[in-house]
Amino acid sequence: ALDLLKALVAYGGREVSEQKLCDALWPGTEADDARVSLKITLHRLRGLIGHEAITLRESKLTLDPRICWVDTWGFERAVNRLTATANTLSANEIARLGERMLALYGGSFLGDDEQAFTLSARERLRGKWMHAIAALAGRFQHDGAHDQAIAWYERGIEVDPLAESFYRGLMRAYHTLHRPAEGLGVYQRCKKTLATELKVVPSPETETLAQALQSLGS
Repeated sequence: ALDLLKALVAYGGREVSEQKLCDALWPGTEADDARVSLKITLHRLRGLIGHEAITLRESKLTLDPRICWVDTWGFERAVNRLTATANTLSANEIARLGERMLALYGGSFLGDDEQAFTLSARERLRGKWMHAIAALAGRFQHDGAHDQAIAWYERGIEVDPLAESFYRGLMRAYHTLHRPAEGLGVYQRCKKTLATELKVVPSPETETLAQALQSLGS
């Protein structure tokens, strides 16, 4: 029953076809047997969270939003709002939206689950979070709120230590603030991470920023 709930959320929670759920949860099982298993499991799940919480119409399952609150829904709504209205929101509204997304994301989707449908949803949500972080940090940097930009770039690096663009964002912010030592510290961190994890060197763009920071400090 818990796996069914996970799969429903992973597939978006709205109008998820029975066939899709059968393929995910009972792969290789005869179609009729898989449908019987789904029917039994759905009955058990409804017993746990309430019969009305999951609707079944035209062979599609939906978590009723009038009864169920799903953090991934809230997170994706916030990301979509940022994408659609970032240029029209005030700095305070952007900051509040960022903190809401941070609270909703909270870490990798179902981090202890390695089923295929979970992994796919995890990467999709992680990609949206990375895009949102880049947009937030870029907006703060554009507005001259460099300390807030720095905080968001650091959060981006926590999510993906190999995202070189976030290191460059930090380096630019420190260059603007005339804090070359901290900017060069970021460069060294980037260089070491890339060498250790990927056996590569920083890009020419990153090296140019490092040179600019060195010049600023000399």
